[in-house]
Amino acid sequence: MTPPAPGGSPTTQAAGELSGTKPVFDITVHGTPGPQGSKTRNPSGALYESSAKVKPWREAVKSAALDALAYDEAWRPLREAVRLEVVFTLRRPRSHYGTGRNAGVVKPSAPQFPIGKPDTDKLLRSTQDALKDAGVLLDDSVVTDTVAAKRYVLTGVDALSHPGAVIRVWRLTKPKEPES
Repeated sequence: MTPPAPGGSPTTQAAGELSGTKPVFDITVHGTPGPQGSKTRNPSGALYESSAKVKPWREAVKSAALDALAYDEAWRPLREAVRLEVVFTLRRPRSHYGTGRNAGVVKPSAPQFPIGKPDTDKLLRSTQDALKDAGVLLDDSVVTDTVAAKRYVLTGVDALSHPGAVIRVWRLTKPKEPES
């Protein structure tokens, strides 16, 4: 069975039944998605992230997640298999727009989908780490299924009117009892 489109209501998949038709966690994050991946060494040998957008993005995801969890005193980090769905909304480059009287109009030659950087897998990496830091996931290794999409602003299901992401998490199995 093919995975459902992000934002849909999945009911079954190859790994088995989803534990409910509603996600157990659902947030919208505002900010520019930042990829986490390559590290660079400075002249003294210290490692640092190649992208300056990683730290602000992880903080935005963590903050939105903590805000969502603030009202759920019973929440415990997910320790069972989960499905993560994320739709990243990116700003179109200026080169996609016309000039003069066509300023603000997308050129017919502009791509419909963001096929350049940042890589979807690197965006997922930073997002998963932030969800772990916020206490949504016990560890990012519990994510067994992912559906991720990159969209330009206002171009598709779950695409926002500004950069950010819609994040949904479903349980794939019944919750595990916390280890004592």
